[in-house]
Amino acid sequence: MVAQVADQCAGDGPRFPGLRIEQLLQPQYHDYRAIPAFAPMIEQGRMGTSGTPRGPLFLGGGNSDGIGDGVIIAADERELAAEYCRRGVPVRFQEYSGADHLVSGAIFMSATHTFLQARFDGTPFDNGCATLTH
Repeated sequence: MVAQVADQCAGDGPRFPGLRIEQLLQPQYHDYRAIPAFAPMIEQGRMGTSGTPRGPLFLGGGNSDGIGDGVIIAADERELAAEYCRRGVPVRFQEYSGADHLVSGAIFMSATHTFLQARFDGTPFDNGCATLTH
């Protein structure tokens, strides 16, 4: 499988639908977040731990199964958006119901164009924090 996708990006398409990272790891490494060499890197890359954004933020992600998009847990992403709101960051959060990680990525990338263009045009930001922190 690795050889088949070695020179491709995940965005090249869902060649292995339903595949989860745990299926690629040996049993002793199924909880990859507990591997001593990986744990610090994963923690350093976690959004919300390395500062607070200084401008409007747009977050979006999928929820294909009521839990998340197969990579990110939807409730965690929503909580991150709410945490940024509590820090005073204007946030717009969008959950893409029924979308897995690849599909939600494609939807999000399209939506980011509109978000960024509006920022460059000076269009007022529609802050969604009231619905995230109620």
